[in-house]
Amino acid sequence: MRALPASRRSTASKSQKTWLHSLIQSSPARFALLVFTGLILVWTALLSLPIATRSGEMTPLADSLFTAVSAMSVPYAPPGYVDILSALEKLGIDNFYLQYFQKPGVAEAELQQDIRGALRKLYYTAGGEMTEKDKGFGRLTGGTLLANTVDPEKLPAWLSDADLDYYAGEFARAGFRGGLNWYRNLRRNWELSGPWRGQPIRQPSQFIAGSRDGVLRFPAAKSQLEAYPKTLPGLRGSHILDGAGHWVQQERAAEVNRLLIEFLKGL
Repeated sequence: MRALPASRRSTASKSQKTWLHSLIQSSPARFALLVFTGLILVWTALLSLPIATRSGEMTPLADSLFTAVSAMSVPYAPPGYVDILSALEKLGIDNFYLQYFQKPGVAEAELQQDIRGALRKLYYTAGGEMTEKDKGFGRLTGGTLLANTVDPEKLPAWLSDADLDYYAGEFARAGFRGGLNWYRNLRRNWELSGPWRGQPIRQPSQFIAGSRDGVLRFPAAKSQLEAYPKTLPGLRGSHILDGAGHWVQQERAAEVNRLLIEFLKGL
């Protein structure tokens, strides 16, 4: 996930409309890249934003660019009235991974000590093969991101040594700060979502997740899925793949591809 350049970050603080409008006009390819590197960004991009076309007519911005969405792992919920960090504080939770990411440099230092080892633990612990009870990195009961993860004796079949080497090399080159900065802007992004409080996504949609995905164990996940008839009125299918974890597109590649192709053929 990439952080916006400084010039666009300063513009984004003014309004969501200005950010989306300028981003798409100046670099459509960049916008597409941002959309497909984070699920919350995918959902946000599908929300309608009326803008004027060159002819002067008003058209829904998102609808004109994205006619459908197939999303994975993170259930859709319309922008709410309380940001996630404040909600956690009200619940008395202070060890959620989102909170750990807030202070710049802390998570980076932990992950960069052994990049390949950190990725190995994170990929396995969030995958469907991990069966150890009370392990995970949603609630950081050990105080750090990796303290409660599992280091596997061998990689799962869907993650090769070559892939892991490549990922480690890329993070060694680019670092972790860009992706972590997304979490450090949670409150800002929530503030910018004000005009879309409670808004459903009406375009044709599909949801895919693994039955062992830790995200589906989050307190709000069940109610979010049950609310799909109202929040995703264009839903064509919600598929929970048995035994898969958070990396469903890698763990069940053939099945995910089949679902994607069927969804696209039905549009």
